[in-house]
Parts: sequence; C-alpha cells; structure tokens
Amino acid sequence: MQKVKFVNILLLLAILFSFTGGGTLRVTAQAPQPPTIDGTAVDQEPLSQADRQAAADRAADGGFTVNEIGGTEMTMPGDAPRYFSVPNYANSPLPALVNPVIAWNELAQQIVQPAPMPGMPMSSGPSMATAFVYLSYLQAAVYDALVSIEGGYELYNASLPAADPNASRDAAVAEAAYRVLLAFLARFPNVDQAALLNSRYTAALAAIPDGAQKTAGIQAGFNAATGILALRATDGLLATNTYTLLPPGPGVWEPTVVGTMVMPPIDPWMAELTPFTLTSPNQFRPGAPWDLSSAQWAAELNAVKAIGGTTSTTRTAEQTFVARFWTTNNVIQFNSAYREIAASQQLNLLETARLMAMGNVVGTDALVACFDAKYTYSFWRPITAIQRADTDGTDLTVADPTWTPLVTTPSFPEYVAGHSCYVSAQAEVISAVLGTQQIELDLNSLITGTSRHYATTAELRQEVNNARVWAGLHYPTSTTLGQSLGQSVAQYALANYFLPAADLSAHADYSWAGGIRKFVDTLPGVTPAGANNLGQYIPVAVADTTTYPGSDYYEIAVVEYEEQMHSDLPPTLLRGYVQLDTDVIPGAGVLLTNPNGSPILLPDGTQARGVDNPHYLGPYIQATSDRPVRVLFRNLLPTGVDGNLFIPVDTTVMGAGMGPLADMAMDTDPLNPMCDDVAVMPDDCYTENRATLHLHGGITPWISDGTPHQWTTPAGENTAYPEGVSVQNVPDMPDPGPGAITFFYTNQQSARLMFYHDHSWGITRLNVYAGEAAAYSITDPAEQALITDGIIPATQIPLIIQDKTFVPSDEQLAVSDPLWDTARWGDYGDLWLPHVYVPAQNPGDSSGVNQFGRWAYGPWFWPPTSSIDNPPVANPYYDPNCNPDVQWCEPPLMPGTPYNSMGMEAFNDTPVVNGTLYPSLTVDPESIRFRILNAANDRFFNLSLYIAVDANGQPCTPRNPGDPALVAENTGELCTEVRLNDVLAALDDPTIFPTPDQTLAGPDWIQIGTEGGFLPAPAIIPAQPTTWVNDPTVFNAGNVDLHSLLLGPAERADVIVDFAAFAGYTLILYNDAPAAFPARDPRYDYYTGNGDYRDTGGAPSTVAGYGPNTRTVMRIIVNPVAQGETPAAAFDLARLQAAFAHHLDGSGNPAGVFETSQNPIIVGQGAYNSAYGTSFQNNGPYAGLVQIFDASFTFNTLSGNQLTMELERKAIQDEMGEAFDPEYGRMSGSFGVEVPNTQAGTQQNLILYPYVNPATEILDGIELPAGVMVTPISTGTDGTQIWKITHNGVDTHPVHFHLFDVQLINRVGWDGIIRKPDANELGWKDTVRISPLEDTIVALRPIIPAIPFGVPESIRPLNPMMPIGSTEGFNSTDIFGNPINPPITNQLVNFGWEYVIHCHILSHEEMDMMRPVIVNVETLAPEIPVVSFVVAAVNAANANVLTWTDGTPVDYNDITTWGSPTNEIGFRIERAEIVNGQVGTYTTIGTALANQTSFVDLTAVAGVNYSYRVAARNAATEVFSSPITDTPVVAPDYQIFIPLVIR
Repeated sequence: MQKVKFVNILLLLAILFSFTGGGTLRVTAQAPQPPTIDGTAVDQEPLSQADRQAAADRAADGGFTVNEIGGTEMTMPGDAPRYFSVPNYANSPLPALVNPVIAWNELAQQIVQPAPMPGMPMSSGPSMATAFVYLSYLQAAVYDALVSIEGGYELYNASLPAADPNASRDAAVAEAAYRVLLAFLARFPNVDQAALLNSRYTAALAAIPDGAQKTAGIQAGFNAATGILALRATDGLLATNTYTLLPPGPGVWEPTVVGTMVMPPIDPWMAELTPFTLTSPNQFRPGAPWDLSSAQWAAELNAVKAIGGTTSTTRTAEQTFVARFWTTNNVIQFNSAYREIAASQQLNLLETARLMAMGNVVGTDALVACFDAKYTYSFWRPITAIQRADTDGTDLTVADPTWTPLVTTPSFPEYVAGHSCYVSAQAEVISAVLGTQQIELDLNSLITGTSRHYATTAELRQEVNNARVWAGLHYPTSTTLGQSLGQSVAQYALANYFLPAADLSAHADYSWAGGIRKFVDTLPGVTPAGANNLGQYIPVAVADTTTYPGSDYYEIAVVEYEEQMHSDLPPTLLRGYVQLDTDVIPGAGVLLTNPNGSPILLPDGTQARGVDNPHYLGPYIQATSDRPVRVLFRNLLPTGVDGNLFIPVDTTVMGAGMGPLADMAMDTDPLNPMCDDVAVMPDDCYTENRATLHLHGGITPWISDGTPHQWTTPAGENTAYPEGVSVQNVPDMPDPGPGAITFFYTNQQSARLMFYHDHSWGITRLNVYAGEAAAYSITDPAEQALITDGIIPATQIPLIIQDKTFVPSDEQLAVSDPLWDTARWGDYGDLWLPHVYVPAQNPGDSSGVNQFGRWAYGPWFWPPTSSIDNPPVANPYYDPNCNPDVQWCEPPLMPGTPYNSMGMEAFNDTPVVNGTLYPSLTVDPESIRFRILNAANDRFFNLSLYIAVDANGQPCTPRNPGDPALVAENTGELCTEVRLNDVLAALDDPTIFPTPDQTLAGPDWIQIGTEGGFLPAPAIIPAQPTTWVNDPTVFNAGNVDLHSLLLGPAERADVIVDFAAFAGYTLILYNDAPAAFPARDPRYDYYTGNGDYRDTGGAPSTVAGYGPNTRTVMRIIVNPVAQGETPAAAFDLARLQAAFAHHLDGSGNPAGVFETSQNPIIVGQGAYNSAYGTSFQNNGPYAGLVQIFDASFTFNTLSGNQLTMELERKAIQDEMGEAFDPEYGRMSGSFGVEVPNTQAGTQQNLILYPYVNPATEILDGIELPAGVMVTPISTGTDGTQIWKITHNGVDTHPVHFHLFDVQLINRVGWDGIIRKPDANELGWKDTVRISPLEDTIVALRPIIPAIPFGVPESIRPLNPMMPIGSTEGFNSTDIFGNPINPPITNQLVNFGWEYVIHCHILSHEEMDMMRPVIVNVETLAPEIPVVSFVVAAVNAANANVLTWTDGTPVDYNDITTWGSPTNEIGFRIERAEIVNGQVGTYTTIGTALANQTSFVDLTAVAGVNYSYRVAARNAATEVFSSPITDTPVVAPDYQIFIPLVIR
C-alpha cells in the first residue's frame, strides 16, 4: 500500500510540472437562447429551477447561521422570548440552515478524498476509484435510511426494513454516514481522520433532542449502513490484481513512464468490481478498437497528434485551458456540484440523498464499465501510438518519437475515454434530477482554480470529449464511445434504481428541509361520494323535518378530533362540528371518541353518536329560503385541562382571561398572566373550551345570532362562568340543559352561500382556526329556475379557502420556534400559530428598526411609556459589551408584553381548500359553478386562473406530435407552477412584485353572486395580478388598484367557469393578494423562487413543487375531450345576462333574477338600470354618489321619489395614533365615530371606542306586517341609515355587519376622488372592504325577520369580564369629543336586539375592533290568555289540565302568521290555594314554551282547592289571565308524563 501511495505521489509531481496555475477566472460556456414552446426566441429566459433558488445561494454565500444573528441561544419554553433576534417564528416548512445530507457528504469527501495540493489533480489518499466506491456506499446508506423512514422511493437495499416514520432524519443521516466512514477508516488506518469523524458525529447527535425520535433515527441509520456494507462485503473493492500486461507491440497499451520509473496499472480491480446497478461490468461493453491498417485509425491518430501535443501549433489558448481544467479531481468536482445543486434547488433531505446516491453510484458503475473496456482491449495511448506509428502497418501515419501529450498520461489503457464515460453519466443524472437538459451547471477545477458554466448536457459532454483530445490523452471516437457508454449505464441504472415508489402515499412524511408537496391529494367534495384519497369530504347534514313541523331540525355538536389533511402530514388535531344522531335521524350511529380514544359522552352519561364521523367544514347545512332551520347545539369538548386549546391563547385579550369574579390582585406578573398558567389557572378564568354558533350572513333574531357573549362551556365543566351573559334559548324549544344552546335561523333571504362558525368572546380567531367552521347555503326559486332552465350549471363545487401553518418536526421546531410547547400545544403535523410579540421597531438600534419584526405588530410601544400599564422591561439578552458596529446587538429594553402574546395579524404559509392542503381537482371541459368562500382568519385572496407550467417552464397544454413531453417536478407531480415575471429581480429588490405571464391567463370568472345573493348583472372578471395606486398625487396612494376575484376574509363569490375551451389543459388557482393588505410584507408572500428571508425572520426560498406557497392554491386538471365525443358548447353568457336583465314574464310581472329574488336597493344608481329597467344617472348630482364633504345625501329611489338623509359618521383607525392596547402598547384597531364640524388644530375628529363601551350604533328595526314583502324605500324615517365610514389607518378591513345586508354606495378619497363599487360589489353584501385614507359609504335597512314567537331583549353588563361598578376599560368620551362625567361604569344595560359589527380579520376583531349594535324592535303587550280547566286522565291517572288560548296563534307552515309584535316568549303558570273561599298567594308551579297552550299540574294535593292563572310574557310586559278554580282531585302517587304539544 505504501508503495502504491509513493508511486501516485511521483505521478502527481510529474503531472504538476506540465500545468500552469490559474486565478479566480470564471469562464462561461456558450449558452444558446432557450426557445419558447413554439420554438421562437424569447427576450427573457424562462426561469430554470436553479434560477428559482438563487436566493438560497445568497444565504449560503453570506454564511448565515442562527448563532451569528442571535447571540445567546434560547434554551427552553417559558424563558423570555427574544423579541429582537429570534431567527424565525414562521415555520412550515422551513429548511434547516444546514442540510445534514450536504454536511455529511462534504465531511465524507474530506475524509475519503482530501483536497490535493493546489494545482494537483489527485489527493494523497486512496485513489479516486476507491473514493467513488466508498462514497457510493455512504450515499446509498444515507438514501436508504431516509427512504426507510419516509417512503416515497424504492430502497436501494430492498431487504432493509421500514423504520419509524417519526424517526429523526438528522439522526438517521448522521448514523448512516458515520458507520460507513468508520468502516473506511478501519480499512485505511493511515488516513488520520478518526478524531474529526468522531467529533462531528458526537456534535451532530448532541444537537438532536433526546427521545424516541432520536433513538429511532439512529437505529434507521445503523440498519441502512450495516445493510449496505453487508451487501457489498465481497464486491471486489481493492481485490488482488489479476491483470497481466501484454508484450509490447502495435496497438498494445504500455504503462506510463515517469522519469525512469514504469508506473503500475491504476486500479485494474475496478474492471471486475461488482457493479451497483448493472448486471455485470461488460453489460454495455463496446466493440473492439480500430483495425490499425484502416483509414479511420489513421484519422484518429492524426487528429490527436495535431492538436494534443505539448508543442501543438493548432491548439488555441482557450483549448489548452479547457484541457487542463478537466484534469481536476472528479470526486471533489462532482460531489461539490451535488452540494451546490441541492442547496440552490433547496432539495429536501431525501431528494438531496437521492441526488448524491444516484451521482456516486451511477458514476462508479460508469467507471466500472469503462475500466472493463480499458483492461479488456488494452489499447495503446496516443503517446505510444504516435511515437511508434511506424509499426502500425499503415502509410497514413508518420511516427514522431519526440511527441508528448499536453497532459501526462494516466497509467491505464486508452479505450474508451474514462472522463467522457463518467461525465456523460453525471450529465444524465443531473438532467434527471432537474427534469431538463438545460442544466445550468457550474463546475470547479482545483487545477485551474476556476469554474465553468454549462447551460446544457450537450455542452458539458462535448467539452469533456474535446478536452481529452486537446490534452493528447484520447482519440476522438474513443471519447464519443465513452460518452455513449456512460449514458447507457446511467439510463439503465436510473430506469431500475432510485425510482419513485409505486404508491406515493407511502411517502408518509415530508422531509422537513423541503416542504409539503403540492397537488398530491385531491379536493374533498361533498358527501362520501366526493371523498378524496385521504378519506376527506364535506358531509351534508340530514334534516329532521318532523320534530318541528315547518322547520329543518339538526342536533349539532362541537367535538375534538383528528383528520389527515395532507399525505405528507400525520392526522391534525382539530375542533369542529358533527351532526348527532337521534331517533328520527340515526345516520351511521358512529361512536364518537376524543383523540385519546376516550368516549365522548352526552350530559346524561350516555355515549354520543354521530350521523357521520366528524369531518372538516361539515356538516354542510343546505337550507331553503323561508323555511327555518332549528339547531340544538351541544358543546362536547373535553373538560378541565384537557379542554384547553391546542394553540396558544393570549389571556390578556378581552374575554380570554380573567372574569368578573377573579381577584385581580393575585395577577402580579404581567409577563406571565395568571390565567395563562395551566397548572394554577383559577376557576374564575374563562375556559378555553367555550363555543357557540354564529350563522355568518344569517337574518336571525338576536338570540340566535351567536354573538360573542352567547357561548357555552361543556356540561360538567368546573368554572364560574358556564355560559355567556347573553345566552337565550329559542322560546318554543325545550331548554336543552347545561352545555347546550338552541338556535333558530329564519332563512328569510335569497339564495346564497353562508357559513356558520364560532364567535366566542376572546377566542373566536382560535376556535375558527382550530376548525370550528362549516358550510351553510340557502336556495330559492330564482336559483332553482336558473338551474332547471340550464342557464347556470347544475354542477357546483364549494371552494372554502383558508391559510394555515403546521407544526414541523422536532429538528425544525428547534430552529424555527424554540418557544413552541409541544406538551401543551400541538405536536408535529398539528396547527401552529404565532405567539410571540415581534415588534417592527427597535429603539435600541440606530436605525430604529427591528429586522425580525413580523406579523404586522406595529411599533415597539405607543404612546410613551407613561401611558401604558405595563411598559418595557429589562431585556435578559442585553449585552452591554456588544459592539453594534460589529454585530447585531440586543437592546437594553424589550416590550413588557406577555410571553404568550397575539398581535394584529397571523399570515400563514399554506393554503387549504375544503380541508386539504394544495389540492388537485379534475374536471370535464364544461361549465362549472364554484361557490367560493374566503374562510381565512386574516389573509385576503386575489384569485385568478392561469395555465400551469412544467419543470421546464413549458405550458401544460395538450401535446401535439413532436412536442416535448411535459416534465415533472422533483415531487413527481406535473404542472405545479405558474410562470412568473421578475422573480430574479425580486431577489435583489424585495419590493418588486413578481406577476404571472399574462399570455398564460386561463378562463375568466363569470360572477353571478356574492355573500348577499345574486348580483344585479353577471360580472366578467379576467385574470389580473394585483396592482397598487402608485400616483403620489392622490391621497390613497398605496391602496390596491387592479385585481381579479378579490375576497377579503368572510367574503364569498358565486362564479361560473367555462372550461370548454381548455380541454386537456392544466390550470392553477392562483392568489397574489398582498399580506398585509394593501401593504405587502414579502416575508408573507410565498412563491416559487422567492427570496430567502431567514436573515430577517422569514423563511427560505420556496422550491418548485413544494410549499410553502400561498400563490399556487389549487391545481385544476381539465380532462381532454374523449375520442368520439362532441365537445361541450361554450357557456351561453348572453342567455345568462338576459335572465338577469329586467324583463317581464307572460303575466306582465318583472322576471329578472335580481329584481325578483332580492330586496329592492336603497339608493338608485346607474349600475342597476339593467336589473330594474330604470334610468338612474351614472353621473351628475343625483347619480347616487357621496362626496367627501357631504354631511347629508340626496338620492333617487325605486319608488320614484327623491330622499335626503343625514350621513351617520363612523370611523376606523388602526396601527397608528390612538389605536393601541393600553395595557401593553400593542398596536390595535378600533371602531368609533367621526366628530362632525371639528375645528382644525383644536378638536379631535375621531373618537375610538372599545367593544365594552355603550353602543353608538343604534337603529330602528323595520318590522313589516305579517305576509307583507319588502317594498322600495319611500321615506327617510323608516329606519334606513346611510353610514359614512372614514378610515385613518393602514389596513383594508373587511367589515362584517350582523343581521342585515348593506348596499355599498361608493368610496371617496380624502382628496375627493370618487370610486364606484366594482361590478361584483353591487347588490347586497354582509362584508365590505374598507380601505385606508378614504371614506366608504354604505346604506342599510335593518329589516326584522318575521318569527313565530317573541324574544327577550339583551340585558347584560357592559363589560362582562369586570365586576359591576368598575370603571376600567372604558373610553369616557362622548361622540362630540367631550368627557363623560361621571365616568362610564360597568352596569346592566338593555341592548335591545343586540348585534355587532366587526372587522372580519379575526385578529383585529379580538384586538377590540368590534362594536355592539342596538336594533330597536317594537314589542307590544301580549294578548291575555283565556284559561280553561278540566280533570283529565293522564297515563291512567287523573290530573289537573289547564288549556288556554294564544292571542297570537301561528301556523308553522305559514309564514304569514308570524311576526306579531305581541308574540309571547312563553307562559308562566301560577297556582294559589283556596282556603275558606279565600284565594291565597299565587306561586309559580311551571312554565310553558311560546305557542304552547296547555299545562298539566301533577302536584295538586288531594282535597285541596286551587285557583290557577296563566301569565303570557314578552319583552314588553307580562299579562295574566283571569283566575280559574278547580275541583278537588286525588293527587297521583306516581309521576305522570304528558308530552308538550307545539302547534
């Protein structure tokens, strides 16, 4: 061995003399202009996958590490969060700063093939062939270790057992690499690297949290390594040399001579090594070399003689340079290239391991095949052939005994060229990984000290072939044969090894370095028939139509459950709704259980059963206009500690912490609020398992609105607050008992999509994020007629879109969120939510900016410290010795906010549609109706359809003969991306906003409705990237200008998409709405190839085919037209428009869709002329538009008259000025009023109020006589109001109005510029976008729904979280800016019919951007009951039975009998004893529900005479019947039951 090493050193020294040193020159190979799909040249190159990942290179070049940024490491949850230097609090899926597969490959290369001395091609360690073999062992073991954990690909060692899917990947990689390298060092003890190896191994394992995952990972790596070493134990590595030199002669190879020393043959054992993938070394052996007497042979020799000699006069300087470039060490050259590819492509761990295994294994087999040919044919090298050409038997060659090659000849035979063989195989591997022949590859040479760029595999192969001829080492045809041999080896290997698993669902987990794969799961549909590959679907609720005649009745419960939302994730812990089975609706009778397997019990202790299993976004209630829905809602969540939410709860948020009975003196640490301590949380803290139902968009009586104070805890919960202060059950339904509420939804509204969701005070955003939301729709005759007549498609698909983030693996969590408490909150695959206050400012830095500030939390604190209850505190990470001119330094103070704190918004990184992450939908080429809901907490969506592109940027259109095949991404999925412009420019300037290639725009949206029902006319909405108002001369510069289908949180769109012209296409549902909106933080804009923002607290660049990606929401594959079928006709838009336009039916009545199905509009505008056949002005003084200076508004109406109304001045302010949290100084947003006629500089013009302040929004409800339809407004005193909402702030707010829809009149900038509503904002809406620095004007008519009973009024404390008499938390300023004396105190207040308005950015709502709304509804005294009495036999015994008349009888099947202002809430039955003819004191013996007209007295005592009276009660008063006396009865001696009869 020592002799071999000595010989190699001599050879290296000899070679060194023939080289000249290089500098740092970068040479670029010729890069042809890439063609477009039609073959024409383009001005801008389409992005390669390398281009997409350029940001990752920049981070690596900058040497970014956590410690460089941070200083002291965070140790454990519960420590003070690092507000200013925490690396990141967004997480899913975040690549590690160091890919461990890359790190171990680099270490292995350093050990098995140390870098040679400068300018030398080979290291002083084992030969390159030996190094290749050992690297093949190592990379195959690492690959197998990860595959055994994750699946997704076929194992190299097929006998390796599967590992624990939760095993630590880092541990597996470290163990597999370590075990193989230990075996190497045992074989080469002279390689002194044991200390380095052991220290790296120890450090790698020490960085991984101890536990079962780590142990399982070590075992997986050990199994993989020992398996590979056993498999290759007798493969012939370094076997005894059996090669015999042939006697010298024409055509016979002779070893290289250095000086006087004859070099031995190099690695002849390689020719007999057992291949890794081939069946034998000679599987692709080429034919024998040339006949020396042939002209071809002469041509080969003469070619290399002329250009390859040391003194050649035909070789150029460039050719000389290239020849020397390619004498570098290939082990180092290509393993370095693998690492660069993995980093630039942001490959995940498994994909990195696969690349490195393929590269080394295939490269080794290419050398095995090449050495087989070399040592089989032993053909002479050019140096021998040219010097002895006089012996070759042909006159066509001339000997030159002095000829020497440019590069010293290596000591093994010539035929075929080894470099050509090896590099050709590498080109095949790299193109397979990148999915394209346009590889854009950089390679380095240790010889020249330069790098060269290769645009395509053809360039790379050709240059290597040329280089070996220019170096004088090979004949031209030998290089082309070598190229062919290497390509054949690689193609065979890749066709048989490292293949995707046949069932990709086995890829049970994502490698945390690469992200969640896009479009591998299908979209859940409706009902079990629409189940996707994960078993997800949206169940439809089954109506009970008999228990309550005239109504659809459901029993719905909220439960905790798990559901898998993506193939790469384990089941996610959720809270959501399930329909309970009943005797009438038994369903499947599913036994409901908690995630821990314990049974879910009803309050009576019996097992709860479901009609179906709980499913995300279900059960979907499908209602009919004017037919009410009744719901018995049960809270069946766990109780006690188990009932706490599995996402962080900020208990300093209003309604989420202490209640009115709490002893606030005990809450001594503002950084660790008492109610946030699970171990000592007192019973007088509000629990985290509160829940209710709010029918968003429903026209309901206030008692069923599900307002923030109408929640309940589970029955049996140990709490001082079992239900909210406003809970009132439906008066004609039995009391459901603890832990339950009844609801009555009138459905007195037109066809539309709605949804029901939680609205519990203080935790709405958390409950909705956890899954407490479900679909609800209403149909009506107008909609049914459109479907029946074929005007709109019968096929309709709900698309309920949200954004979420998921808890990553332990390894990633340690990097991305060290404060996340998996024992308390979610574990891997569960929901993640930001929970640390990260301000945007840092007074401790000279720039004033905190580069890590995220979540749009606003300034550090505001106003000055003296105005905040809990000012900044000492920063435990402050280092007074830190030099800010040299490094990042922590400031001396940090915000005094709680360690678990919410903020203004939470923008998540993963789109979810119908409960599935990045779903894929396949449709036929026809028109389809989509019902779209933005159900995200805080994120806006601007939705368009674009033609997808493949991995090479080819549009995913039908393939014609000769078209190149579409290329999949690394995930195996085709067509996952949208071609974006300006991605590269955005890497240098994050303010640049990449936009889609508009030539690839897909079909338009044809919008027919919003959350308020059908539009006045269909709106055609093309694909349109977001643009902003960028004219600095207008006041609202910075607001969003152009857009496509723009939906703020809670907005809905009813759209038709015509796919007929897109048969065979693949489309992407694309979103580019900025977050925050309208301002944009590029750290929340996740798209393929985006910037690497880890150095400012963001995520790294996104990889093609993977998340995080909030732009590519869903893939839509349009089926081709089947052979022999007629293509579907294009959608008939003209017919649709005619149906919506004003026209008359055969009886002369209006028949337009909007005109007949919707309530008449309030303000006449020209945009409604087509719907009504009117001639309202489009411009001018009566165009129905409000000017900025208007205090009143004159407008025309559908009644034909003109009205003038005062404008009600409302206000919004957010994240600036007075809009802050007075406890901690966190930026907030508030509603308030605009003070009229303020004097500039002397008066405040906006008065902001918290939710707990008395109501300033008070309306008179419009109550119609029974059976009377809504008519156009004709007077300004009917209760209608016009609100002018001014917005002094930065965010656009989707403001949601409970109870009533509103008509958006216009927006007007503070500079007076009028902005009319978009075409798809006309008609009625329940959620309106209100943008900064302009006023938004809405008209509202609070039409009260007719109901079959009376309801009480809302009488509750102003601030239910404070004791009565407290003055804390109020703004004691009146609407004119004057102080209120005495200050507002907490007391019981009558809110009438109480509703709310609030921002539906749910984080804003709970930072106090919500106000109560009082609707005054007339209630008159109920009719006096007339009571009669009988003695009746009840269940075989006698009892006193009272019956009475109901003065307001209703027929539940006839809505015209509903809505009387004298309706009762219920009845109270009183009884008094009659003694000696005198009637005693009346006492209550029972109650009866509204509309009940009988009562059975089962408690009468035998021989006693009684007087009875019945009181009818409602919100106005209580009235009594005339007394009636009985006759003595014998009281029963057992309990008698009589069913309550409801008419």
